Amino acid sequence: MKPARKVNPASPDDLHRHMQEVVARGVLLAGVRRLGVAVSGGADSVALLYLLLPLCRRSGISPVILNFDHGLRGAASAADSAFVRQLADKHGLACHSATGEVKAGRGLSLEMAAREARLDFYFDSARVAALDAIATGHHADDVAETLLLRLARGAGAGGLAGLRPCSVLTRRSQKLRLIRPLLGIPRDTLREWLRAQGLPWREDASNLDTSIARNAVRHQILPYMAKQLGSPVTARLVQSAELLRADDEALDALAGDWLARHAAEPRPGHAADSPTLPVSGLATQPVALQRRILRRWLMELSHAAATGFAPIEALREALNQPTEWRLTLPGNLHLGVRAGHLGILARHPATPPVNAPLHLPVPGEAAWPGLRITARLACGILREPAHLGQWPAACSLDREAVGNHPLTLRTRRPGDRIAPTGMAGTRKLQDILVDAKLPREARDQLPLLFCGDTLAWVPGYRVARELAVRSDSAPAIHIRIEPC
Repeated sequence: MKPARKVNPASPDDLHRHMQEVVARGVLLAGVRRLGVAVSGGADSVALLYLLLPLCRRSGISPVILNFDHGLRGAASAADSAFVRQLADKHGLACHSATGEVKAGRGLSLEMAAREARLDFYFDSARVAALDAIATGHHADDVAETLLLRLARGAGAGGLAGLRPCSVLTRRSQKLRLIRPLLGIPRDTLREWLRAQGLPWREDASNLDTSIARNAVRHQILPYMAKQLGSPVTARLVQSAELLRADDEALDALAGDWLARHAAEPRPGHAADSPTLPVSGLATQPVALQRRILRRWLMELSHAAATGFAPIEALREALNQPTEWRLTLPGNLHLGVRAGHLGILARHPATPPVNAPLHLPVPGEAAWPGLRITARLACGILREPAHLGQWPAACSLDREAVGNHPLTLRTRRPGDRIAPTGMAGTRKLQDILVDAKLPREARDQLPLLFCGDTLAWVPGYRVARELAVRSDSAPAIHIRIEPC
């Protein structure tokens, strides 16, 4: 969609004409017969309602007002909902409303918890009222604020592009089409227009609370940037979001085309219901395309929890390993390479952590759930790429330092520490695993190698100083862990 032209907030005809152009250019209402309009009572959503009503009447669309009370402001929230119901009655519109009890927790901030509760309400309303789409009052300032917030979180083009004129969400096979006709209009323009028409709205006092990140961006950071840079910062950020959106769409199209041409049938050892990707072909793609292909592939397999920056980078690094390997990503997703193809590994029955020490004979091998661990007598130091939680992994222990102490394997316990070679002092195992961003379920299944009571090796990390091989000719024990 092209950037919206300037509008005269004092002219109702001008703003209505602008809305007509936006809707027609973006085909936002194509195929819509019943439209949900999200109205909180605030200026943005009230302006949205009044600007959409003429369009709906001309197009034969039945609007339905949707109002969700987050339950965060007591009597003020109830008064806002009453105001919205009065609007619905005034215009003879159906009104679907609900009240929630939003609380932060389970890794969600209050703002994110409120968003999830609101989306749940939208999905329910769309199903009950047979809505073809839902319109929300997001505007140009929301685009700018979202870009800055996501920039601070390290987002890529897709995240920075932020709010889109039209998007489709899916939950449990139900699709929800969201449209945002006001993205090109600044907040102040909408308020000036409402004042000029004598149309009332409700003010939410919590929007002034700068302890909330979005409010801090709105009331402190953006005004500071405008003052220091002497330019229309919001308009420039909206422009950047437009450019990033086009780049994101192009990159996504390239990724989709690559997946359509190269995704293959599962190989032995892979889950039978999941397509695989050829590692050699994927590893030669540009970095940006690698990331997008992996992210889109995982999203299509319904593994959104594994699409963050750290998991995708762990996958990209692993693509260059010459042998078969496995990797556990967030969401208890087990990926691995078999016969040159990356895919989801076949599911095995859950195995409890190995808390009792498992003996590793030297030379010899030990069986670990999903892994084969071997020890052999050799000389010198094994030098292979090491990544925590990825297989294969290997290490070298000084044979003389090991002496007659038994080598054993077990999972982690509270208080485990290692004195890593090349570093002073000791480190908590917990800190090592957290720094590596290893998912909790993978931490609980990680085999740790002990020499007597000493933590000798954290696979993919380092061996203990006192057990490190001294030279390339020194007698050693070579330990290797491979998927089986």
